[in-house]
Amino acid sequence: ARVFVGLILFQIFASMMTQTPMLMKQNRSLVKKVVFPLESLVLIRLCVALFDFAAAYAVFLMIGWMLGGGVTWGVLLVPLAAVPLALLGLGVGWLLSGLGAYLDDIAPLAATGATLVLFMSAVFYPLDIVPERWSWVIDYNPVAVVIDTARGLAFEPMRFDAPRFCLVMAASWIAAALGLRVFARMRGGFADVL
Repeated sequence: ARVFVGLILFQIFASMMTQTPMLMKQNRSLVKKVVFPLESLVLIRLCVALFDFAAAYAVFLMIGWMLGGGVTWGVLLVPLAAVPLALLGLGVGWLLSGLGAYLDDIAPLAATGATLVLFMSAVFYPLDIVPERWSWVIDYNPVAVVIDTARGLAFEPMRFDAPRFCLVMAASWIAAALGLRVFARMRGGFADVL
């Protein structure tokens, strides 16, 4: 169950990393011929990722209910942990979609980066087994913090670390704002390079 929670949360971020680099090239007609808010293409991708999360979360709740584990209030708060991940995904999505308009090879690099983030986020292993010298990788990885927060809410609600969660939320807002700003600066040249 812990791995499943980690995977459904990670999938939000992974889909933003892997599906946004080619957005501008896939939508050339919107970029070149139509006055269209291109930022919304990344928002649409986020909505798709959140829908996938909601469907997987519903399966998680049904399996927990069918196995007789019941649904605690902490399990119901797991989607709250997805909020900073969605904001971080937005920022990364805007950045990668802007870069993808100019660079052809950004998509495979982003996919490799998503795999790297997966293994640096303690999705498949507990935080306890991470060697002390590498624990800083997990501590400063916002995806790992969100996954740990969600697991804490679902399985050990008294372990919720509010200051850490608020710090990740603030960092995610900043990442989203910076990603949008970079996208807006790059947008002027999209029609020329596409």
